[in-house]
Amino acid sequence: MFCLSRFRSGPSLGLLALLVAVAPAWANFPSPRIYSRPSLPSNDTLRRLDLHLAWTAAVPMDGRRDAIYSVVLDGKDLFVLSRSGQVARLDAETGLIYWKSRPGRKYTTVPYMAVNSHSVFLVLNATLYSINRERGIEEWEFALPGGLSTAPVVDDEQIYVPRSDGRLSAFSLPFITLTR
Repeated sequence: MFCLSRFRSGPSLGLLALLVAVAPAWANFPSPRIYSRPSLPSNDTLRRLDLHLAWTAAVPMDGRRDAIYSVVLDGKDLFVLSRSGQVARLDAETGLIYWKSRPGRKYTTVPYMAVNSHSVFLVLNATLYSINRERGIEEWEFALPGGLSTAPVVDDEQIYVPRSDGRLSAFSLPFITLTR
């Protein structure tokens, strides 16, 4: 049983009144994550917008906690990075999934991705991973000297890593050929 005699003093009664007033509003506060299964627009809606659906693909996820984090289009390849750190290579014209790979640990703070003509580079937990672009096999990993401020940028010879301490690091890339 609740006794109000303990709360006769001004500050305690005021705090109780505030909690009682805020509780209904807090209960109606929207959840930060909305889970939905939206349907595709109808053919009439697409036609009215002069669009047509070329393809759809379901990129495998690691449960409800996972989500698509970023998408990179490079030539005829589409690379999809999820929050869990999984990367998948799809054919951008057909939606066919060629491979998926998840190096390192799942659910790092912020996964980053960069792509060149040979490899896909992921940064997970301040570790740089190189994945063979054609086969999806991890080639190597490298512990980075500190955190990142944003995604790295890569060309065919170097990778440029913007660090959280305001410095920019450039690393020459090894040319690896797989014989597997």
